[in-house]
Amino acid sequence: MRYLNIFMFICVFNFFLKSMDLENVNTKPNIVTKSKWESIFSLKTKDDTLIGTVFIKKINDTIFTELVVINNDDTIYHIDSTILKNYQGIDIEVGKNGFYGYKMILNKSDYFVINCLTNYGKNVSDDITIEWNYNKKLLEVQKVP
Repeated sequence: MRYLNIFMFICVFNFFLKSMDLENVNTKPNIVTKSKWESIFSLKTKDDTLIGTVFIKKINDTIFTELVVINNDDTIYHIDSTILKNYQGIDIEVGKNGFYGYKMILNKSDYFVINCLTNYGKNVSDDITIEWNYNKKLLEVQKVP
């Protein structure tokens, strides 16, 4: 009976290990795994210093649901569905009702522009510009005066 219990334990444990997606396990926080994310461009300051590399998680060829900007293994900006945040905290929240994803409209050296899509992509928000603030040394949503 003891050997049967050991055998059952080994079988269950092996099944558990095989069911885990070990390729997508992050060993460090804030590091994106290549199988889930796609690098789309890099942001640079006016003097050509790297701000960070932009990665997105796509749902189709033009729409993404999540975005991160990584610099030296640190996440300096993160869009996770309806929450946009930088390392200081939540920047803004958008499109809570019927959130579908985002569309990249424009990318320049030190900023990019996205639209939030709701209602299965039928409704489009105003442009959201996320830019490098040279004084604060962080990415943030451009504030309208």
